[in-house]
Amino acid sequence: MLKFFLRPRKYLFIVAICLSCCAINGCIESIWELTSDSRLPKGITLPPGLTRADVIVVEEAMEPTRRGVDTKVVLYNKKYKKLAEVSGNSFYLSRRYFIDVVNGVPEIIGLTHHNNEHGVDNSYFFVVDDPALKRKLLDENEWKLLLDYGIDYPAVREKLLDEHGGPSCAITGCGQPSFNLASESRLPQCITLPPGLSRKDVSVSLYLRSAQRGLDAKFILKNQEGEKLVEVRGRVDRLALMNFKFVSDNGIVDVVKLRPYREHENMEQNGRAVALFYVLDNSVEKRMLLGDSD
Repeated sequence: MLKFFLRPRKYLFIVAICLSCCAINGCIESIWELTSDSRLPKGITLPPGLTRADVIVVEEAMEPTRRGVDTKVVLYNKKYKKLAEVSGNSFYLSRRYFIDVVNGVPEIIGLTHHNNEHGVDNSYFFVVDDPALKRKLLDENEWKLLLDYGIDYPAVREKLLDEHGGPSCAITGCGQPSFNLASESRLPQCITLPPGLSRKDVSVSLYLRSAQRGLDAKFILKNQEGEKLVEVRGRVDRLALMNFKFVSDNGIVDVVKLRPYREHENMEQNGRAVALFYVLDNSVEKRMLLGDSD
């Protein structure tokens, strides 16, 4: 349902916008005005001679279309003449927060509502600048962004926070999400120990990378000196919660359980905070999970 927020005398103007957009891009589902105390989104630039007080900014949430545009941010003057427009994509985080991505630039926005000058309860949006809140929202929604939306989480986090991740997320370095095999877990079936080495002599890391059709993955086996001994590439499919099916390029299937890093849960290896994974051995649970994925 449309959430009208402008003055009643402007309703016909908004209806005209909606009809035009429905004909071209698909129907508008919701409309929010930028709160007066929020800065402008980064994709919007004020024309020369105008100040923040001289303009109105509107975000339109669209139905999905073949063109893939699901949000628009439009800049108007006080007479509702359109001055600028940018399009992008919006991804739901949690509560009433979203990540908007316009021209590759992500921003976190929040939704709110309050009475306008006419006493009407209207919907608004604002740009989130608080680093602590942004970090909390990213930490809470890491898996949703990476696995459900296929977003390059490390890159988005770096752009929003100017950092490469932290101990509260499953990112090591600025590249791909990585997980270390728990010391009590057996090796994946697709990994064979080199002659003369035992399980305690090696470590295994699982790396995930967003791809067009899901997630690419690879296991890397290293010795105690950190020398790479074996690399096995494949793909992963999500089964349920933190359980995934890894299929190597030569067709060997393993079911693994991911465990993101959590403080005070003995998830340190060699004094370093790590995220862990386990190879699932319980045959009943494996059959149930694999049956659910068919």
